[in-house]
Amino acid sequence: MESATSVPSAASVQPGTPHPLAATKDSAPASLDTVLISGRNELLIKVRSFLFNPEAPCKANARDLLRLKQANKLFYDNAESHAERSAFEVFSSFIASMFNNAKKIASTLERLEKTTAQIKIAGAQASAGYTHEAIETASRINLPLAKSLALIKITSTQAGAGDIEGARMTVLSIESPHQKAVALQEIATAQAGAGDIEAAKKTFLQAKTIALTLDSLQKLEDLKEIALEQARLGDADEAKKTALSQEVPYEKSRTLKDIAVVQADLEDIEGAKETFLQAKKIAGTIASFLKPIAFKEIATAQAQTGDIKGAKETIPMIGNVYLLPRVLKEIAVVQAGLGNLEAAQKTVLSIESTSHKSWALHEIAMAKISAGKIIEAIKI
Repeated sequence: MESATSVPSAASVQPGTPHPLAATKDSAPASLDTVLISGRNELLIKVRSFLFNPEAPCKANARDLLRLKQANKLFYDNAESHAERSAFEVFSSFIASMFNNAKKIASTLERLEKTTAQIKIAGAQASAGYTHEAIETASRINLPLAKSLALIKITSTQAGAGDIEGARMTVLSIESPHQKAVALQEIATAQAGAGDIEAAKKTFLQAKTIALTLDSLQKLEDLKEIALEQARLGDADEAKKTALSQEVPYEKSRTLKDIAVVQADLEDIEGAKETFLQAKKIAGTIASFLKPIAFKEIATAQAQTGDIKGAKETIPMIGNVYLLPRVLKEIAVVQAGLGNLEAAQKTVLSIESTSHKSWALHEIAMAKISAGKIIEAIKI
């Protein structure tokens, strides 16, 4: 008896009847769907799943790869002409290449899975108090970045447990300057969490010293993160110094703007206003298309932190008619949220963009409803 998955040979097909493997006008070949696409897609899904989620258990195993070969053999065995066989031979070369590449990918996945496991084991050992063993596990990791990640995890665990000196010793074994700076930030965060603010400030300065030696892009990212952490500690002066040590004016301005937002969150309103002014001063030195964007971001942040007056003073500096509606919308939304509905409606009237005006009116209407002014909301 013929199995359910077997395919009739070319000789068994009646004249005029489409071959089972031939594509029709309305459908693809059934065998191609069930074997080739299924096998190939399962393999690709597994590979992509792993790359985007290294902790997902997956492996490109022999069964998945074998399906690709089986698909090609199925086509070749049921070919109806020499031309078809020649075409399938070309296809065979493609599949063979794909098979070999897949094996290489599978081998890489196995190595990455091993590395992921080693990082997890090192972290678990550190959490359980087996620091020496954790460091030993990390030292066996071949990938430099992965090794650094494991050591950072160990450092963070040590610092969180109060072993600051031990954490610092672990940092010394990290080769990458960037990862060293990250590890020091972990220590500083732990110190701050334990209430030792002064020690945390000093550790952030050490991280900053290392960050200043990095390549430009990494330097910008690290300095910004350190500046914001300093601001969150309430050390706004050092945070602003760190921001100003960035080499790109636009990034300086953005970081100062973000520091101002942190200050506002910490209820240092006057300090935030002063930092916003510094951000605007730096933004004025930007000699590119980023200048109006910088001013737009500052005005928006001022509005969102409740500094409506400051935001309105910044608006004329934007100088870009396409960016203005967004800022005015944010101002109107903040005014509505603060209950200043008349001012919000006045701001909306100055918005030329229909979409931004509609969104702002929606927010005002919702604010009126919250305030119990249902009839007024309906009129909007």
